[in-house]
Amino acid sequence: MRRSTNPLILLLVLILFNFAFSQDTKENAEFKLAINLYNEGFYDLAISQLKKFIDTYPNSPQTPDAQFYLAMSYFKLRKFEDAQTLFQDFALSKPSHPKAIEALLKSAECFVELKKYKEAGSAFERIKLFYPRNQIAPKALIESAKYFELANDIQNAKKVILALIQEYPESEYFYTARFKFAEILTKEGNLERALIEYRKISNEVDDKNLKFKALLNIARLNSSLGKSEEAENYLTNIVSQTEIAPGIISSAYFELGKLQAEFGEYDTAINYMLKSLALMDTSEESKTLKPKVLLNLANYYFNIADYQNAIKFYNELLNSLPESESNPELYFGIAVAFEKILNYQKANEFYQKVINSDTTSQLTPKALLALARNYTRL
Repeated sequence: MRRSTNPLILLLVLILFNFAFSQDTKENAEFKLAINLYNEGFYDLAISQLKKFIDTYPNSPQTPDAQFYLAMSYFKLRKFEDAQTLFQDFALSKPSHPKAIEALLKSAECFVELKKYKEAGSAFERIKLFYPRNQIAPKALIESAKYFELANDIQNAKKVILALIQEYPESEYFYTARFKFAEILTKEGNLERALIEYRKISNEVDDKNLKFKALLNIARLNSSLGKSEEAENYLTNIVSQTEIAPGIISSAYFELGKLQAEFGEYDTAINYMLKSLALMDTSEESKTLKPKVLLNLANYYFNIADYQNAIKFYNELLNSLPESESNPELYFGIAVAFEKILNYQKANEFYQKVINSDTTSQLTPKALLALARNYTRL
């Protein structure tokens, strides 16, 4: 004989089931609302909703995702101090979460945005320490070295680069690391060892751009060692190439121009500098090189008494610099060039800039004398 089920028990089970289903539905709805606010760019509102969700449902399987998006919301609002702390806490407390590595990367990016470069270097290194077998580890070490260098921490930069070379010989970043190691050796003054590294790279690497960057640095080192003819041979080879980045050829023309200027061949030097300027691309190397090319062009034109062109390139250089950056040496050069073409009013304008920009500069007394002298000529 079958026992009958108590209707009260059935009713209680049904009520509990409906309550749990209702809670689950409410939880999902609140999480979805928070994520929708984030996706729509309402980051302040997303922060409020995500905090509420985390407080209300601390044990929800969606809470870790809510914590990650809370950090992302602060990041999007450029509140990098808050974001960094949250990303780091998330990554350290949930190392097996699918977004843990991304959180470590974002933590490092926060330090970069805050210009805390040594901390950024350590944060990128931490990715390799926690996830040594992940494919992102070698790239993280490259970034780590970059920011240690920006913090003038050459020893730590060298350490992480050597770790990449030793532990990831099959990585696509292996030769990039070798190149960075050679650059560090150069900074340390170990030029002969740097030359050996660059030669190995140029002989072994398949990437043509990296190969010719190595050859470019071999030329630079030869020039530093007084081997001008060898340097010129390398540079002439580089500028004859047609299948490498224009920025590399631009840099080679710049080096050729400097060599010619050392020999007093200013017309040839100017020709090379103009070619360098014309071939610049959007690379960081070209952005760094451009002010140097403009300054050299101005100086070389000045040296051959072509003051109009000297003024042209001095002004172009001046316009390329941040408005907040004062440069008494540049102002003084422009003033002298204007004085040479008898434009005393413009000369005085730039002498005055010398005086206004830095009263402690050694050029200030000279500018004051020139200013007084030119007022008698107006």
